[in-house]
Amino acid sequence: MLNKIAIGTANFVKPYGILGGGQTLSESELESIFKIANENSIHTFDTAFAYGCFLSVFKKNSGLENSELITKFSVLDNFDDILEKIKHYNYYALLVHDPQNIEKIEKAKLRKFLEQLKNENLVCKIGVSVYDVDDLERFKEITQPELIQVPLNPLNQKFLDDKFTDYVLSNAIEVHGRSLFLQGILLLDAVPEKLKGLESVWQIFKKARATYDSPLQALLTWAFSQNIISKWVLGVSSAKNLLEIIQCTKGIEVSTVNAFEELKKMSNPLNDPRNWTTL
Repeated sequence: MLNKIAIGTANFVKPYGILGGGQTLSESELESIFKIANENSIHTFDTAFAYGCFLSVFKKNSGLENSELITKFSVLDNFDDILEKIKHYNYYALLVHDPQNIEKIEKAKLRKFLEQLKNENLVCKIGVSVYDVDDLERFKEITQPELIQVPLNPLNQKFLDDKFTDYVLSNAIEVHGRSLFLQGILLLDAVPEKLKGLESVWQIFKKARATYDSPLQALLTWAFSQNIISKWVLGVSSAKNLLEIIQCTKGIEVSTVNAFEELKKMSNPLNDPRNWTTL
């Protein structure tokens, strides 16, 4: 199971998340996280150029030379600048971070840029990080993705539908899941006050979650039971947090039963963190 974990790095250099308190992780904490990851054969890290100077932090730590880095860029960025940045590390994948902005740019230019990345073997895979199916459709107008990163958790299961599953399987597309913990919200005992609009689905979620030993076990069991997901991008707030995930993962037994089936067809705007900014 541990080989299915990718560590999200959004909070490694810059503050991130509704529960982050405006803090970043200390250098010593990052060293501990990298050490624990390496000792447990977790070698995939998910980042983005918008997250800050992650690569400089990453390179300070030994034992990570063979790690797979996945990074993301904006289609509004200068492509020459992106080319210069990716020359400093052999990235596994480069993903478009904001497919919603594809309509604002010259599509032929983006297509040519992505073709160059592949033709010159600058990255192993190109792809897209999406929020909605419409995002994927926009990217497919440019090229066929080789890796798609999707938001997926018990409160947001829209990418588990048959159409998406058939598409990725028939085209041998690698799929990574993110937002499993919904920035840590799904691990809490109660929904935060500013997200009280989630209360109706929260009660259903909490009831199903209660059949497990812990919220973490419930979420990881559900996550590793999703066969189309080859990696789960998990955010960590500390080395202790990562150790808890690792320990819990070792005892997971996958299931063909969706413990959160009742939530599969339910929708709520607050499932999407982009809608939290106005609260």
